[in-house]
Amino acid sequence: MPQPGPSIPRRPRPPPEPMSQTLEFVTKSLDQPFPEDVPRIANPHDMKIAESRGAALVDATRPFYGNHRSASERFHWTLPPEHDERVISLLDWIEQMEWPLANFGVQKFLSTKKRGAVVSNAGFISRSHPDEPVFDWLTLEQAQKTHDRNLQESMATYDPATTTLIFVFLVSPSYNSVAIWRRKLSIPLSLQLRMSKPLEQIKKDLGKSTSIIYIKSPALWSRRPRGSVASTSTSSREKTVAIQAPGVKPAVQVKPEVEKKKPKWWQFWKRITITWGC
Repeated sequence: MPQPGPSIPRRPRPPPEPMSQTLEFVTKSLDQPFPEDVPRIANPHDMKIAESRGAALVDATRPFYGNHRSASERFHWTLPPEHDERVISLLDWIEQMEWPLANFGVQKFLSTKKRGAVVSNAGFISRSHPDEPVFDWLTLEQAQKTHDRNLQESMATYDPATTTLIFVFLVSPSYNSVAIWRRKLSIPLSLQLRMSKPLEQIKKDLGKSTSIIYIKSPALWSRRPRGSVASTSTSSREKTVAIQAPGVKPAVQVKPEVEKKKPKWWQFWKRITITWGC
């Protein structure tokens, strides 16, 4: 038999390459159980928003619903936010808390079953929550009493299933007017899917009725300031205008109030005659 030849020596295996720090950290973390005492991250949808329960709206009663000025002179929409540091800090806080505030608006819409918006007074400090802003829910019916067109149109035309409206206002030192700013928050898709059925049902019920926007005529102002000029949006000659809302039929109507004429003296006599059957 032929004898086997000399064996070929095998090459030694190269030493293993050093593990990267990232891979080493992941490998060790897989072997260790997750500690139970570490706090979990809370769901941003479930974070609570502080409410004033109407206390922050007390100072805004006169500029919101007063008859001392027209709506265009009581609501100032064009002032820059840099006008006051309180407004800037509140708008920044709203931007950081977009998801909880969007959830807050959805819950208010579902509970009231009415169109509306989240409002906050930048100059109000709550005693129960002094370190954070407080918010309230203002319905479209309450906004109609202000006779402000921008406020009513915003509430009547937005889609409550995808958007939450927020209005930040600051009352003037004289309590005669307010500076107001509007922000639109997009509702997260996960929250839209979770609340899709009740939201669509309420939208369907609201779509059967027409949202009326009330504009007060200048002739109805109790005390009109001297030298003031009536704006075209509050003119008594303005006709009814239809504004198409997304997915809502019939459309939104703008209805100016007309001053009621006082009856003449002979009309009183005519009513008395008809009543007595003379």
